[in-house]
Amino acid sequence: MCAQATPRENSPDECDLCGLPLLGRPLRSGDQVFCCEGCKRVWTAAGDNGFAELLSAPRDRAARTASASSRKAAAAAAAGARRETLQIGGMWCSSCALVLEDALLGVDGVLDAEVSYAASLARVTWDPERTDQISVVGRVDLLGYQARPARLAESTSRDAEDAFLRFFVGVAVGMWAVWPTLFLLYPAFVRGQYASVQRVEVLTGVFALVVLLYTGWPFLAGAWRAARVGRATMDTLVVLGTWTAWVFSAWATWSSSAPTYFESVAMIPTIVMLGRWIEALGQRDATRSLVALAQTEAAQDAWVVRAANALDETQRVPLETVTVGMLVAVRAGERVPVDGRIVSGSSELDLSRLTGEPLPATVGVNDEVWAGSINLAGTVVIRVERVGAETLSGRLASIAEDAVFAKSNVQRLVDRIAALFVPVVLATAAVTLLITGFSAGIAVGVSRAVAVLVVACPCALGLATPLAIANAVGAGARQGILIRGGLALERAGMLALVALDKTGTLTQGRPAVTRVLPTGDGPDAEDELLAVASGLEAGETHPVARAILEAARSRDVTPRAPSAAERIAGMGISGETDGRVVLAGSEQLLAQHGLHPPAALAESVARERTAGRIAIWVASDGRVLGALVLADPIRSEAAPVIEQLAARGVSVAVVSGDSQATTQSVADELGIASAYGEVMPHDKERVVAELGAALSADAHSDRAPTVAFVGDGINDAAALAASDLAVTVVDASDVAQLAADAVLLDAERPLAALPALVDLSRATSRIITQNLVWAFAYNAVTVPLAILGLLSPIAAAVAMALSSLAVVANSWRLQGTPTTVRTR
Repeated sequence: MCAQATPRENSPDECDLCGLPLLGRPLRSGDQVFCCEGCKRVWTAAGDNGFAELLSAPRDRAARTASASSRKAAAAAAAGARRETLQIGGMWCSSCALVLEDALLGVDGVLDAEVSYAASLARVTWDPERTDQISVVGRVDLLGYQARPARLAESTSRDAEDAFLRFFVGVAVGMWAVWPTLFLLYPAFVRGQYASVQRVEVLTGVFALVVLLYTGWPFLAGAWRAARVGRATMDTLVVLGTWTAWVFSAWATWSSSAPTYFESVAMIPTIVMLGRWIEALGQRDATRSLVALAQTEAAQDAWVVRAANALDETQRVPLETVTVGMLVAVRAGERVPVDGRIVSGSSELDLSRLTGEPLPATVGVNDEVWAGSINLAGTVVIRVERVGAETLSGRLASIAEDAVFAKSNVQRLVDRIAALFVPVVLATAAVTLLITGFSAGIAVGVSRAVAVLVVACPCALGLATPLAIANAVGAGARQGILIRGGLALERAGMLALVALDKTGTLTQGRPAVTRVLPTGDGPDAEDELLAVASGLEAGETHPVARAILEAARSRDVTPRAPSAAERIAGMGISGETDGRVVLAGSEQLLAQHGLHPPAALAESVARERTAGRIAIWVASDGRVLGALVLADPIRSEAAPVIEQLAARGVSVAVVSGDSQATTQSVADELGIASAYGEVMPHDKERVVAELGAALSADAHSDRAPTVAFVGDGINDAAALAASDLAVTVVDASDVAQLAADAVLLDAERPLAALPALVDLSRATSRIITQNLVWAFAYNAVTVPLAILGLLSPIAAAVAMALSSLAVVANSWRLQGTPTTVRTR
C-alpha cells in the first residue's frame, strides 16, 4: 500500500501533490486527489518506497508552476520580444537544466527561459531594450557551460564524445591507482607495513587526483555552478563524496594511521562518467528523429522566374527576398524552397522528411507542394504562397522545437523532487559520518558517508521522465506523428473518446462521383451520361464540376463540349450540342423543360439525398439520361482505424456542421454510435465539453478519461482548444495547427496514426511508471545498505551508474514501439 504522507493544508479544489487547481476530471487514490495521472503516479511510487515525507515537505510547487505559466504569457504578450534557441554544452545531469534555468531567469530583461537536458538546448525569450544575446550567452558561459546559437539540428553527439574521452582517460590513468592498491597496498596494510607502502600510496594518490581533475572535472564544474546560484545537485554529491575520500586518504597517507581510498576516488568518477556517456548516447538517439524533422527546412536561395511569359528565364536570389506571388523554378534534385502550387511542369517529390511516406508523390499543374520536399524528376515552376516560418516545414519545425521543451506535469514534479532530494542526502551523509565516526572510527565513517553520497545520486530519478518522453516523441516523429511534448503524451495515454470532425477529417474534404445511375442499360449509357455532364461542366471551377470531370477522366470518357452553355442560378447548366438541348442540374431544371425522370430512378435518388448526398440530373435532346450521385468520400483508413480504437477501449463520435442526415449517414457507414450534425463552429466547443462531462459521469475508476478532438479547419479551432487533446492533420489551417497537441503528418492517410498515438502514449506511461518505481526503490534499498556499511564506495558508484543505465535501457524500448497501423 502507498505510504500516507502528512496531510497538507490544500484546498479541496487543489491537487494533493502539486497544489494546482483541479481542472477537468480529477483522479482519486484513497484520501488523496490529483490533477493528473502524473501526480498520482509520482505519489504512489514515492509512497510505496518510503519517500512520502519528501512529497509532503513544505514548498511552493504551485507558485513555481504558476510563475512559469505567467512568464510564458508575459513573454508571448511582450511587444518586440526576441526568442533564441541555444545549443548548450557541458550539461552532465538533469539538475544542470534547473541550475541554468534559474541563472538565465536572473538576467535582467529575460522574460522566459526553458532548458532541455535531453536535447542539450535552451530557449530564451528576452526584451531587446533591456538586454541582448551577448548578455544571455555570457551568463551561460559564466557558469561554465558553452552556449551558441543553434537550431534543433544540433545534437548531443559532442557531449557523448567528450564523455567517452573522459571515461577513457579515467580508465587509462585510474588503473594505476587501482592495481597497486589491490596487489600491494592492501596486503601490506594488513601486515602493518605502513612505511614500506607510503611511497606507493603517494603515487596512487597522484593518479587518483589526475582522474578527479580531468574525468571528474564536469562534476566539479557542475557543483560549482550550482553553488553559485544557491543549489545542491547530483554533481554536488559526486564531488563531496570523491573529494572527501581523497582528502581523507591524503591525510591517512601522511599520518600512516588508516587505510586509504584512492582506488575508490579513481573509480567513482570513471564509473559515473561511463553512465553519463551511455546517457548521452540515449539522449542522442531519443532526439534524432525529432531533430531530423526540425531540419526539414527550405533551401537558402531560389531560382526566381523573371517573367510569367518566359518561364525558362530565371535568376538565383536569396530566399529572404522571395515574396508571395512570385514564380520559382525548382530543378531535379533540388529542395523545394517555398510552399505553393505548380503552374508549369510535372515531377515526383520526396516527402519523406515531412510525412514519413517513403514513396515519392507524383505532382503536376495546380498541385500543392511544400518547402523541404525534394524534387526528384523534371523542372517545375511554383507560384509562391508561403515562405520562411509560414511554410508547412517552418510550422512543423516550430512545433518540433516546442516538443523538446514542453514538460508534462510528472516531469515538472520529478525535477522538483530531485532538487529537494539532494539536501536530504547531504544531511543523511553528515549524520552517518558523525555517528559512525564516533562509534567505529573516522575511516569507517568516511567510507560509509562517501558511499551514501555516491549511491544516492538521483540521476535515475532525473532521467526517468524526460528520457522516456524524448524517446517517445522521437519515435512518433519518425513514424509521422508529431507530438507536442510530454503533457500531450500523458493525455493521449488516458484517451477514452475521440471526437472527429467529418469534412476533411473523416472524409476527403472534396466531392467525388460515387454512383452513375443511367436510365438505360450497359456501359455505353453510363459513358454517354458522363460525356454530356462533363462537357457542360468543362468550363466551371467549382468542386462539383471538378468531381464530374475527374470521374470522366478516370473512365477515359471524352467530354462532349456544347457549342453554347448558360448557367441558371440555383438550378444548373443548359447548353446546345449538335442542335440538341443538353441539361445538367436539379430536378427543377428538368421540370422547367417538361422532363420527368422514371419513378424508380427518382426514388433511388431520393434515398441518396436523404443520406446527404448530391444528385445531378442529366438530359439530352428531350430525354433524361440519368443522374450522377456525388458525395464526400470517406477516407479509406477510417473504418479500420475506428475498429482499432474500439479495441483499445476508445469510443468515437462525429461532430459536423453538415446536416444531421449527412452526419448520421457517415456515422452509420463507419459504425459510429454518436453523431452530432448541424453544429455551428462556436457550438463544437460546447459539444466537446458535454462529451467530457458525460465521460466523467460514467467513469467507474479513478482514471481521468480524456477527450480528443481531431479537426483540420479554422472552424475547428474552438473545439480543439476545448478538448483535452487537440489533434490536427498535416495540411490543417494555421489556426488549427496552433491549437494542436499532436499533428498527423501523413497527408494521404492521416487517421491511420491515431491508434498508434494511443499505443505510443500508453507505452510511454508504462515506461515512466517503471522508471519512477525503479528510481525510488533503488534509493530505498541502497541508501540503508550504504549507511550500514554493506556497500563500499566503489560498489556504490557501480550501483549508481547501473541505476541510470537501467532507466536509459528501459526508455530505449520506446524506440521499438510500433507506431503504424495497417488499413484495409
